[in-house]
Amino acid sequence: MIIAIDAGHGYNTSGKRTCPFPDGRQMREHEFNRDVALNLDYRLRRAGHETMICFDQIGVNDFTLKQRTTIANEKKADIFVSVHANAWGEGENWNDVNGLVAMYYPNSVQGERLARSVLPELQKTTNLPINSYQAVSYAVLRDTFMPAVIIECGFMTNRSDAEKLLTYEYRNSCAEGIYNGILKYFGLTDKKESWYRVQVGAYKELPNAETMAKKLVDEGYEAYIRQCE
Repeated sequence: MIIAIDAGHGYNTSGKRTCPFPDGRQMREHEFNRDVALNLDYRLRRAGHETMICFDQIGVNDFTLKQRTTIANEKKADIFVSVHANAWGEGENWNDVNGLVAMYYPNSVQGERLARSVLPELQKTTNLPINSYQAVSYAVLRDTFMPAVIIECGFMTNRSDAEKLLTYEYRNSCAEGIYNGILKYFGLTDKKESWYRVQVGAYKELPNAETMAKKLVDEGYEAYIRQCE
C-alpha cells in the first residue's frame, strides 16, 4: 500500500497562525503540520509501508492544492492524509471551540471510513475531545482519486489547544494517533523496527538552515528544518 501524506499550507501562507500569546509567541500552522506529517512518514516507513510526501519537506514553498493532489494521483496512492490545525472565526481572538475534526468528501464511503478510523485513535493519544466529522468538498478531498481525509489536530484559536500544538510531545502524540488510525483502516498491526536519525547541523539564522537543507535534498537525502528552543 502507498500512503500519501500532506502537511497543509506553507511556511509563509498568510494567516494560518495561532492567536498571539501574551509573551509574544505565535505558531505558524505549517510548522505544526510539517512536524506531524514527517513524524507520521517516519513511523509508516519504519513499519515497512511505502509513503509519498505531497508537500515541501524543507518548509519553504507552499505547494498548490493541484500539485499536492497530482503527486498522490500519479503515484496511485491508496489513501491521502492531510495534517492540519484548525481555527474558528476570524482567527484573531481566543475562543472556546476546541477538539479534533476529520473531514472527508461527501458520499465517499471509504473516505468517511478512513476518517472514523483515524479520529478515535487520535483522541486516544492526545486526550483531546472529538469535535466533529465533516463532509466537505475541499480540493484535496475532491480531486484525489483515493479515499482522502483532512485531520484537524486542535484549534489554534483555543488557548488550551494552542498550548499543546506548540509542544513536541503533543505533535508526537498526533503522529502516533494518525498512524494507529491508518493501520486500523487497513486492518493491520504495528511492526516496529529501530531507525536512527542523523542531525547535520544547527544554525542561528533560518536562511543558513534552508541552504543546508536544500543541499541535502539536492544530493538525494531527506531533510527538514525544525525550530529549536
